[in-house]
Amino acid sequence: MKKVVIPYFKDILIMSTNCDRCGYRDNEVKSGSAISEQGKKITLKVEDREDLSRDILKSETSGLTIPEIDLVLQHGTLGGRFTTLEGILEQVYEELSEKNLKEVKNAERPFTVIIDDPLANSYVQNLYAPDPDPNMTIETYDRTWAQNEELG
Repeated sequence: MKKVVIPYFKDILIMSTNCDRCGYRDNEVKSGSAISEQGKKITLKVEDREDLSRDILKSETSGLTIPEIDLVLQHGTLGGRFTTLEGILEQVYEELSEKNLKEVKNAERPFTVIIDDPLANSYVQNLYAPDPDPNMTIETYDRTWAQNEELG
């Protein structure tokens, strides 16, 4: 387990499991901070391959949507991951192997990634930091009663 500070975000914990016996490997990401008062929705307009190299923290409570190909991953799917946008798309592609996803994974066409996290523990790298990113919007919102109940 290792504590990591992400610039312009917050502390996270990265837990890694490696089994020498069977070869199983897994990495999991958890928030190292208090529960946020509001949820967060990050919308990124991907226009070229450079956008695929952005660091992305997808928390265990967030969902991911790509409207252009009708891809919707429910909250909690894939668990928590700290990788690049390309890494997340590769993982989804390996599990779904869909033609439209291959085009998106290779940035052969523009698309939008929406990460909706009711605990606000997800992050997408701003390539223009500390200035605003023209391709990304970040919205905070009040969680619904049902979301609060589900999250405890």
